[in-house]
Amino acid sequence: MHGGSASYPGEIATAAQIKLLADEYRGGAHDLLSRGRKGQPSSWAPACMSPIHAIELYLNALLLHKGH
Repeated sequence: MHGGSASYPGEIATAAQIKLLADEYRGGAHDLLSRGRKGQPSSWAPACMSPIHAIELYLNALLLHKGH
């Protein structure tokens, strides 16, 4: 960083852009369900984590939309 305040990637994203990203994670979670294998719990982890991240993004979009 060169002087100025610290920033992070995506900090200028709008609520609508964050919602679109959440939609992609949600869709990805559906796609990942086909990769889970019976008897191999770790094979289901990506399909479980993607919707959790989507929920986090939806909540962030809502808060940003409401001005928080």
